[in-house]
Amino acid sequence: HLSQNSLSGSIPPELSSLRELSALDLSTNGISGSIPSQLSLAANMRFIFLNQNSLTGSIPVELSRLSQLSLLLLSKNLVSGSEMSRLTQLKQGLGLDNNRLSGTLPTGLFGLTELCQLLVSTNSISGTLPSNLSSMIALDALFVHLNRFQGTVPPLTALNKLSKLALFGNRFTGRLDLPRDAQFQVLLGHDNRLSCRIGTTQFTNATNQSLLLPGNMFSEPIPSWVQARELTFLYATTWIDSWGGLVLPCSIGLISLAVTLLGLGRCSLELRAHLWRASSLWEPVHRYASIVQLRLWCARHLAVWSVGWVPLLVGLFFTGSNWYECGKPWLYSTSAYLSGNTAVELAVAVVACVGAGGASCLIRRLAKHMKRRSAGSSPSKVTWREGSIVWSIWVPTSLVLSVPTGIYILATTLPPNDNTLGLSELTLGFFLHGAGPILYGISALLVPPLARLVVSKVAGHYCSNLAVRLMIVARLLVALLIPFGLVLIFNQQCNAFWLRLWGPCSHDRQFDISAELPYKAIAFETGFVLPKNTFQAISHDAVCRPGYRAYGECPRAVVDSLGKLIVDKMLFVACVGPVRSLLINTARVRAAIEWVAHKILRRPNYRVSTSLDAETAGVLMIMELVLVFGFAVPVLLPITVMSFLLHAVAFQVNINSQGTTFEREDQHPVEYLWFSLLLGAGLTAWMFAECEWVGRILVLAGMPVCAVLGVLVAEVVSRMFGTEQDTAEQLALSLLDESDDHDDHGEADSGGHWAVDPRVKNALRSARLEIEQGQMGL
Repeated sequence: HLSQNSLSGSIPPELSSLRELSALDLSTNGISGSIPSQLSLAANMRFIFLNQNSLTGSIPVELSRLSQLSLLLLSKNLVSGSEMSRLTQLKQGLGLDNNRLSGTLPTGLFGLTELCQLLVSTNSISGTLPSNLSSMIALDALFVHLNRFQGTVPPLTALNKLSKLALFGNRFTGRLDLPRDAQFQVLLGHDNRLSCRIGTTQFTNATNQSLLLPGNMFSEPIPSWVQARELTFLYATTWIDSWGGLVLPCSIGLISLAVTLLGLGRCSLELRAHLWRASSLWEPVHRYASIVQLRLWCARHLAVWSVGWVPLLVGLFFTGSNWYECGKPWLYSTSAYLSGNTAVELAVAVVACVGAGGASCLIRRLAKHMKRRSAGSSPSKVTWREGSIVWSIWVPTSLVLSVPTGIYILATTLPPNDNTLGLSELTLGFFLHGAGPILYGISALLVPPLARLVVSKVAGHYCSNLAVRLMIVARLLVALLIPFGLVLIFNQQCNAFWLRLWGPCSHDRQFDISAELPYKAIAFETGFVLPKNTFQAISHDAVCRPGYRAYGECPRAVVDSLGKLIVDKMLFVACVGPVRSLLINTARVRAAIEWVAHKILRRPNYRVSTSLDAETAGVLMIMELVLVFGFAVPVLLPITVMSFLLHAVAFQVNINSQGTTFEREDQHPVEYLWFSLLLGAGLTAWMFAECEWVGRILVLAGMPVCAVLGVLVAEVVSRMFGTEQDTAEQLALSLLDESDDHDDHGEADSGGHWAVDPRVKNALRSARLEIEQGQMGL
């Protein structure tokens, strides 16, 4: 017994001459070199303790000759190799954890029915756990965590003596069947791909050294002793559990919209003409009723993709969903569960390249349309100094507005009450289930007026072009960039920083778990009794500071967390947004708002109006969401189509039936859509690369090429259709736009612009209406 003596050098082969040597304990020293094969000559050897040294090389095959060897402990060394010895004679314990072992474990090792402890954690061992693990009925501790195991975990129902089980940090799939009568002291199975219901067990006492849910997808019912079981998003919930919170507001919104439209009368002939006429997909967007036509234009194009591209992509995702055996139902229609199907992965790669080309073509066409709509307008500008001040104010403001979505991301990872931030279950539940409406309220109700206020106060005048940029950047930060960064930091499948905010991990060394090898004491002839050997089997940092694991799990977590947030928001936008637009423009509501502004806020000149700048910025932001997540979450496209159509109907009703007034719109920064396309392509490429899907080279090289081809196709189509007509319409519309900005007296103003006689103006309006309805040619 020579442990903890600061010994150095190598193990002398001469020890083999001690033929009666039964136990060798050289643990916790500085011994280096390899394990001498001559130890196999000590025929009476029963116990070998060489843990916590600097031993290298492989495990000598000759040790299998030690027929009486009952326990071998080589933990925390530098032992390597892929061919592990056939140590089938062991009866009490084998410790190979914290080494550099690779390859697979021998099947015979799991047939040792008398083995009490098996520790092979923190290596690079791959393969599966043999099915005969179920026969190791004497097993008390099984530590296989932080390896590269995959496949299913054999049923553990017969291992009733099992008290310490660590499976975390592998790639186990399928079900987890625990012993029925076991009493666990340690149970760590998180960060795998386990799913379905947890096998029956009579264990009822919760242990503070357990963690099962994060990184897995167990189905209900979750046993009462499982920590963090109140986090419903951590296990496979039903459709009602995932979306039940939106059923009521969306239903009320759609019913209210239908009732309102019936009360205000049917849509005008103009709107019906836009909705139903069989026009070309490349039809230009006119300035008259511009926001209606812009939404209809986007809806028509996205509808084409929803009919053709989306069903194909969703079908491929369903076919290749092998990541979990039992997962969240809605994620089967996304890229989050795609795994293990070569043909499907290759087909998805081709579809992704086609989608990149179509998206770039759509952006280029939309940019031309937006430019045409803003023809004749002279955008107001601000100085460089004013712009710098505006942005220095706006970026921190956007970060503040991102707090609710940040709390939503925390709510998808952080256990309520049991966290160092003091966030309660009520708070986290509110932001988790109300994220969609909250995000809609920030984007639609807070961002536009704040942007106009900042620009007006700093620049001294309203610059619509800058205000729209502020709106787009704020919405991009609030809805995408800030939540994406927080997912990377906090999610269990990324950097798992949430563990540092979790109560048990905040306690010092909570998960420093020791193992005491249960061998019988040996009495020598001299009366010396070998002391028990206790060592650290799991470290606190291994559980609470796991670091990033590039196994394709993080991009899937991004799709899960952010995908649900975006879908929640878009459902609320589509079903509740139009009703809000109709209600806020009714005569009584407008009168009430203006009364408050006049009497309470002391703004006598205030009039309720709809900013076309804010409306157009909203359209661009929705398109940005589709460009970023349209591939990973294809269901976004039909939801967006429904949103555009319903908002177009509500907007047209406001124009025709409610006398809504509008503020002038200006040129709009469509270039942000290219940035969104880059984000979406980056997300797709990241998923293919990290998940190691077939076709990743095709995606990395093909998406940029297809995007360039999409731009060229848009240019060709633009030259083939509408050049002469667009020029004539632009001239007519520019005349009308200029006339709208000045008085109707037919005199030139101080800037040299000529006003148009009201009769000419009315004639231009009528002619343009007939042109748009196809009743008149230019």
